[in-house]
Amino acid sequence: MKTKLFFLITFIFCCFVNFVNAQWIQLTSNTPYYLYSIFFTSSDNGYAVGDNGTILKTTDGGTNWILQSSGTTSMLTSVYFVSADTGYAVGYFGSISSIILKTTNGGANWITQYSTGNSYDFSSVFFVNADTGYVGGNVILKTIDGGINWIQLPNGNVFSIYFINPDTGYAVGGGSKILKTTNGGTNWIDSTTGWGNYYSVYFINADTGYVVGYGQTGPFTGYPFIKKTIDGGTNWIPQTSGIDKVLNSVYFTDANTGYIVGRGGLILKTTDGGTNWVQQISETSVSLHSVYFSDSITGYAVGDGGTILKTINGGSVGINEEKNKNWEINIFPNPFEEKVKIELPETKKYEAKVFDIFGKEVYSKVINKTEELDLKFLTSGVYIVMVNLGNKGIFYKKIIKN
Repeated sequence: MKTKLFFLITFIFCCFVNFVNAQWIQLTSNTPYYLYSIFFTSSDNGYAVGDNGTILKTTDGGTNWILQSSGTTSMLTSVYFVSADTGYAVGYFGSISSIILKTTNGGANWITQYSTGNSYDFSSVFFVNADTGYVGGNVILKTIDGGINWIQLPNGNVFSIYFINPDTGYAVGGGSKILKTTNGGTNWIDSTTGWGNYYSVYFINADTGYVVGYGQTGPFTGYPFIKKTIDGGTNWIPQTSGIDKVLNSVYFTDANTGYIVGRGGLILKTTDGGTNWVQQISETSVSLHSVYFSDSITGYAVGDGGTILKTINGGSVGINEEKNKNWEINIFPNPFEEKVKIELPETKKYEAKVFDIFGKEVYSKVINKTEELDLKFLTSGVYIVMVNLGNKGIFYKKIIKN
């Protein structure tokens, strides 16, 4: 009995050590297929799509992923939701056909909205509201009635589309193509320069945006691209990462903090608006194709072989339990039986969250000065309490339930 207890305690301790030192932890997707896009509608509910018509859904922040019936074997390359229930997925089947799927019941059913015998290589879907959306590939399509009808717009050969409002949007693609429209896609301004491909575009406001990609031909062969604009795409300023790998996807959580994922398990992070990019530890060597954050510190990345990664601390290294000289949080008793009490350094509302050792959020409560967390429903084990103190930083504390 003592031997079994010893191994259980050792296992829990090892899991905790791995958890607190990991920047990104690997989740179980239960699929071997490559995943190309991920999107969350809330902190718990998210979707990932990939090869062989794969659509996965989670309702618990990625702890479990459920395979949904897409009705297709096409490679699904992009997913986007306009509400908790209504979403779209796009893709193509080799050089044979292309497809647009829609769900109106949170993924329980997916209906083919658009299918063509031509391979338009749909690579991106983006909606600006419930009715108006765009799909990009060898052609660019637009709908203004929630996908009932799709019209073809000028231009094409794009891999990623991003709109900041119904009129103004950007599309990037092969040949270092950067396109901008200010009239809903009727006309596009071409800012293409150089060689290579841009695979992802993201804007944090009307003026500031980023594109990432990789040089494929010409003098920029083998050269990773990061470019930034601060004037709505009139000028694009090259940035450097110091990493020679294909860059597939870019996502920003605020004006300064952004992430890029790419080939070979690459994850880059900036905290100064792209001036500097720091490589994070992904603990995988497979290519990552998409990155998405459900809030400022909770993020996901997907890639080859059904890989799904998650961070609950913005990719920070480890969990720091040291006290700050300017503030202190007390959590007691620890270990505990049913409840723990949190004492804050000031009378102000903050959200406390509790995670298990696998990164799943199991409890949350808005606290003010002194509060009790009723955790009697939890099973015995190790948990992490996180309190976001704004400009004072993020506080983490290991707690043990007897």
